[in-house]
Amino acid sequence: MKVDIKSYKNLYGIYSKKLKNSLTAAMIPSLAAIVGVAVSTAFSYDDVVFTVIMFITLLFFGAAIVLWIRVPMNNGNIRKLLSRFTPEELERLDRDILSAQDLDGLGVTQDAVFYTKGRLFIYPLREALWIYRQEITTTVGGFIPAGKDAYTVICGRDGKRCSLSAKLKGDAVGYLQSRIGQYRKGVFFGYSDDTDNMYRRNIGQMIAVSDEYDRQFRAQKGDNVVV
Repeated sequence: MKVDIKSYKNLYGIYSKKLKNSLTAAMIPSLAAIVGVAVSTAFSYDDVVFTVIMFITLLFFGAAIVLWIRVPMNNGNIRKLLSRFTPEELERLDRDILSAQDLDGLGVTQDAVFYTKGRLFIYPLREALWIYRQEITTTVGGFIPAGKDAYTVICGRDGKRCSLSAKLKGDAVGYLQSRIGQYRKGVFFGYSDDTDNMYRRNIGQMIAVSDEYDRQFRAQKGDNVVV
Protein backbone atom coordinates (compact mmCIF):
# COMPACT_ATOMS: atom_id res chain seq x y z
CA MET A 1 0.00 0.00 0.00
CA LYS A 2 1.43 3.38 -1.01
CA VAL A 3 1.34 5.83 1.91
CA ASP A 4 0.92 9.59 1.57
CA ILE A 5 2.83 10.46 4.70
CA LYS A 6 1.80 14.12 4.46
CA SER A 7 -1.72 13.04 5.38
CA TYR A 8 -0.50 12.20 8.89
CA LYS A 9 0.62 15.34 10.69
CA ASN A 10 2.66 13.88 13.54
CA LEU A 11 4.25 11.10 11.49
CA TYR A 12 5.13 13.61 8.79
CA GLY A 13 6.68 15.88 11.42
CA ILE A 14 8.94 13.07 12.64
CA TYR A 15 9.75 12.08 9.06
CA SER A 16 10.61 15.69 8.11
CA LYS A 17 12.91 16.03 11.10
CA LYS A 18 14.72 12.82 10.18
CA LEU A 19 15.07 13.98 6.58
CA LYS A 20 16.42 17.35 7.69
CA ASN A 21 18.96 15.67 9.96
CA SER A 22 20.06 13.38 7.11
CA LEU A 23 20.51 16.35 4.76
CA THR A 24 22.46 18.29 7.39
CA ALA A 25 24.72 15.30 8.05
CA ALA A 26 25.43 15.04 4.32
CA MET A 27 26.05 18.76 3.89
CA ILE A 28 28.80 19.00 6.54
CA PRO A 29 31.38 16.73 4.84
CA SER A 30 30.33 18.14 1.46
CA LEU A 31 31.22 21.67 2.56
CA ALA A 32 34.42 20.39 4.16
CA ALA A 33 35.40 18.76 0.85
CA ILE A 34 34.77 22.02 -1.03
CA VAL A 35 36.90 23.94 1.47
CA GLY A 36 39.58 21.29 1.15
CA VAL A 37 39.76 21.75 -2.61
CA ALA A 38 40.09 25.51 -2.20
CA VAL A 39 42.79 25.20 0.46
CA SER A 40 44.74 22.58 -1.51
CA THR A 41 44.88 24.96 -4.48
CA ALA A 42 46.54 27.56 -2.28
CA PHE A 43 49.23 25.05 -1.28
CA SER A 44 49.76 23.53 -4.72
CA TYR A 45 53.40 24.67 -4.62
CA ASP A 46 54.13 22.34 -1.68
CA ASP A 47 53.77 18.71 -2.73
CA VAL A 48 53.65 17.30 0.81
CA VAL A 49 51.07 19.74 2.17
CA PHE A 50 49.05 19.50 -1.02
CA THR A 51 48.99 15.69 -0.82
CA VAL A 52 47.93 15.68 2.84
CA ILE A 53 45.14 18.20 2.25
CA MET A 54 43.89 16.34 -0.82
CA PHE A 55 43.90 13.05 1.11
CA ILE A 56 41.76 14.59 3.87
CA THR A 57 39.54 16.18 1.24
CA LEU A 58 38.97 12.81 -0.43
CA LEU A 59 37.97 11.33 2.94
CA PHE A 60 35.37 14.06 3.40
CA PHE A 61 34.24 13.60 -0.19
CA GLY A 62 33.81 9.86 0.34
CA ALA A 63 31.85 10.42 3.55
CA ALA A 64 29.63 12.93 1.74
CA ILE A 65 28.85 10.44 -1.05
CA VAL A 66 27.87 7.75 1.47
CA LEU A 67 25.62 10.14 3.41
CA TRP A 68 23.96 11.52 0.27
CA ILE A 69 23.21 7.97 -0.89
CA ARG A 70 21.60 7.23 2.48
CA VAL A 71 19.15 10.15 2.20
CA PRO A 72 16.86 8.53 -0.43
CA MET A 73 17.45 5.11 1.13
CA ASN A 74 16.17 6.30 4.52
CA ASN A 75 13.28 8.07 2.81
CA GLY A 76 12.25 4.83 1.11
CA ASN A 77 12.74 2.87 4.32
CA ILE A 78 10.29 5.05 6.27
CA ARG A 79 7.65 4.77 3.58
CA LYS A 80 8.16 1.00 3.45
CA LEU A 81 7.68 0.76 7.21
CA LEU A 82 4.43 2.71 7.06
CA SER A 83 3.11 0.65 4.14
CA ARG A 84 2.71 -2.30 6.54
CA PHE A 85 -0.11 -0.51 8.34
CA THR A 86 -3.74 -0.07 7.33
CA PRO A 87 -5.10 3.50 6.98
CA GLU A 88 -7.03 3.04 10.23
CA GLU A 89 -3.89 1.93 12.06
CA LEU A 90 -1.92 4.87 10.68
CA GLU A 91 -4.59 7.31 11.85
CA ARG A 92 -4.43 5.93 15.38
CA LEU A 93 -0.62 5.80 15.31
CA ASP A 94 -0.46 9.41 14.13
CA ARG A 95 -2.77 10.41 16.97
CA ASP A 96 -0.85 8.53 19.70
CA ILE A 97 2.82 8.53 18.70
CA LEU A 98 3.90 11.81 20.32
CA SER A 99 2.38 10.99 23.70
CA ALA A 100 3.60 7.37 23.75
CA GLN A 101 7.38 7.99 23.70
CA ASP A 102 8.16 6.78 27.22
CA LEU A 103 11.66 5.29 27.22
CA ASP A 104 14.34 7.33 25.46
CA GLY A 105 12.37 7.52 22.20
CA LEU A 106 10.95 4.00 22.49
CA GLY A 107 7.19 3.68 22.68
CA VAL A 108 4.20 1.41 22.20
CA THR A 109 0.74 2.23 20.95
CA GLN A 110 -2.26 0.05 20.23
CA ASP A 111 -0.88 -0.54 16.75
CA ALA A 112 2.90 -0.25 16.84
CA VAL A 113 6.25 -0.51 18.56
CA PHE A 114 8.35 2.47 17.54
CA TYR A 115 11.69 4.15 18.16
CA THR A 116 12.22 7.76 17.13
CA LYS A 117 15.87 8.37 18.05
CA GLY A 118 18.53 7.54 15.50
CA ARG A 119 17.05 5.75 12.54
CA LEU A 120 13.25 5.77 12.69
CA PHE A 121 11.77 2.36 13.48
CA ILE A 122 8.05 1.53 13.37
CA TYR A 123 6.84 -2.06 13.71
CA PRO A 124 3.23 -3.31 13.55
CA LEU A 125 2.28 -4.62 16.98
CA ARG A 126 0.01 -7.28 15.47
CA GLU A 127 3.03 -8.84 13.72
CA ALA A 128 5.23 -9.12 16.83
CA LEU A 129 5.65 -12.68 18.06
CA TRP A 130 8.78 -12.81 20.24
CA ILE A 131 10.99 -10.14 21.82
CA TYR A 132 14.29 -10.65 23.60
CA ARG A 133 17.58 -8.98 24.52
CA GLN A 134 20.75 -9.88 22.65
CA GLU A 135 24.26 -8.96 23.73
CA ILE A 136 27.08 -8.78 21.22
CA THR A 137 30.71 -8.54 22.36
CA THR A 138 32.87 -6.14 20.36
CA THR A 139 36.55 -6.97 19.98
CA VAL A 140 39.79 -5.30 18.99
CA GLY A 141 41.86 -7.22 16.49
CA GLY A 142 39.24 -9.93 16.40
CA PHE A 143 40.03 -11.42 19.81
CA ILE A 144 40.49 -8.72 22.50
CA PRO A 145 37.11 -7.94 24.19
CA ALA A 146 36.36 -4.21 24.02
CA GLY A 147 32.83 -4.09 25.40
CA LYS A 148 29.29 -5.30 24.88
CA ASP A 149 26.39 -3.88 22.91
CA ALA A 150 22.85 -4.87 23.91
CA TYR A 151 20.14 -5.00 21.25
CA THR A 152 16.42 -5.55 21.54
CA VAL A 153 15.35 -8.11 18.95
CA ILE A 154 11.78 -8.25 17.66
CA CYS A 155 10.83 -11.47 15.88
CA GLY A 156 7.84 -11.32 13.57
CA ARG A 157 5.21 -13.77 12.43
CA ASP A 158 6.90 -13.76 9.03
CA GLY A 159 9.98 -15.48 10.49
CA LYS A 160 12.13 -12.36 10.25
CA ARG A 161 14.06 -10.72 13.08
CA CYS A 162 14.94 -7.05 13.42
CA SER A 163 17.05 -5.26 16.02
CA LEU A 164 16.53 -2.00 17.84
CA SER A 165 19.40 0.34 18.63
CA ALA A 166 21.99 -0.64 21.22
CA LYS A 167 21.79 2.91 22.62
CA LEU A 168 18.48 2.36 24.38
CA LYS A 169 18.61 3.22 28.06
CA GLY A 170 17.01 1.09 30.74
CA ASP A 171 15.34 -2.29 30.48
CA ALA A 172 13.84 -2.08 27.00
CA VAL A 173 12.49 -5.64 26.99
CA GLY A 174 10.88 -5.21 30.40
CA TYR A 175 9.38 -1.92 29.27
CA LEU A 176 7.99 -3.48 26.09
CA GLN A 177 6.56 -6.42 28.01
CA SER A 178 4.73 -4.06 30.35
CA ARG A 179 3.42 -1.75 27.61
CA ILE A 180 2.53 -4.41 25.05
CA GLY A 181 0.72 -6.33 27.79
CA GLN A 182 -1.89 -3.58 27.77
CA TYR A 183 -2.87 -4.55 24.22
CA ARG A 184 -1.75 -8.14 23.67
CA LYS A 185 -0.83 -11.28 25.59
CA GLY A 186 0.32 -13.29 22.59
CA VAL A 187 3.88 -11.96 22.48
CA PHE A 188 6.66 -14.09 23.99
CA PHE A 189 9.44 -12.36 25.95
CA GLY A 190 12.97 -13.40 26.90
CA TYR A 191 15.47 -15.63 25.14
CA SER A 192 15.78 -19.38 25.51
CA ASP A 193 17.14 -22.05 23.19
CA ASP A 194 13.76 -23.82 23.21
CA THR A 195 11.97 -20.67 22.05
CA ASP A 196 14.60 -20.07 19.41
CA ASN A 197 14.23 -23.63 18.09
CA MET A 198 10.46 -23.32 17.96
CA TYR A 199 10.69 -19.99 16.14
CA ARG A 200 13.09 -21.40 13.55
CA ARG A 201 11.56 -24.85 13.13
CA ASN A 202 7.92 -24.68 14.15
CA ILE A 203 6.79 -21.10 13.92
CA GLY A 204 3.27 -22.21 12.99
CA GLN A 205 2.77 -23.78 16.42
CA MET A 206 4.20 -20.67 18.06
CA ILE A 207 1.72 -18.49 16.17
CA ALA A 208 -1.16 -20.77 17.14
CA VAL A 209 -0.27 -20.46 20.83
CA SER A 210 0.10 -16.70 20.42
CA ASP A 211 -3.31 -16.43 18.77
CA GLU A 212 -4.92 -18.38 21.61
CA TYR A 213 -3.38 -16.10 24.24
CA ASP A 214 -4.61 -13.06 22.32
CA ARG A 215 -8.09 -14.57 21.95
CA GLN A 216 -8.33 -15.22 25.68
CA PHE A 217 -7.12 -11.69 26.42
CA ARG A 218 -9.74 -10.15 24.14
CA ALA A 219 -12.44 -12.32 25.68
CA GLN A 220 -11.46 -11.16 29.18
CA LYS A 221 -11.49 -7.51 28.13
CA GLY A 222 -14.71 -7.95 26.16
CA ASP A 223 -13.42 -5.98 23.18
CA ASN A 224 -11.36 -6.31 20.00
CA VAL A 225 -8.20 -4.47 20.95
CA VAL A 226 -6.07 -6.60 18.66
CA VAL A 227 -6.98 -8.04 15.30
